[in-house]
Amino acid sequence: MNRKRAMQKILKHFNLKIPVEFSTDYAVQFRNSTDEPMKIFVQHPDTERTLMKNEITLAQDAWTRIYLSQHGIKMSYHAFAMLHEIGHTQSHQRSLKEYDIDVKTLEMLAQNGLIDVNEYINLYNKIEDEKNASDWAVNWIKNNKKTAEWLNSIVN
Repeated sequence: MNRKRAMQKILKHFNLKIPVEFSTDYAVQFRNSTDEPMKIFVQHPDTERTLMKNEITLAQDAWTRIYLSQHGIKMSYHAFAMLHEIGHTQSHQRSLKEYDIDVKTLEMLAQNGLIDVNEYINLYNKIEDEKNASDWAVNWIKNNKKTAEWLNSIVN
């Protein structure tokens, strides 16, 4: 099953009616000035990435493996990424403006060579909204083991 269809099945499980589109990465797009999710993006397996984007993807994958192992969870990066994005819709989000400031600050530090890609990913995952979404996903996985196993099996 492709990732887009897998995400649609997962959203149905949560009774969420949010359009899903392929993109270069996983993300949730919120409506301006509200916390209402407008669209969820899933990573297309054939997406060509720039070298920097590839480094970021590899660093995020490595961070995710470590994070999940710390919680005793065995799950693919892609399955966890989908649950993480759902976590953004289920956990309390700060204002988009605050979030954007955090992300733009990290991007500026990386572009100016003040932090490397691994530091960028580590700091990115400490942004309150990112941490909350990951924590929500971990808690959901621990409380829904059978469904989490099913999810992991359908995501390629």
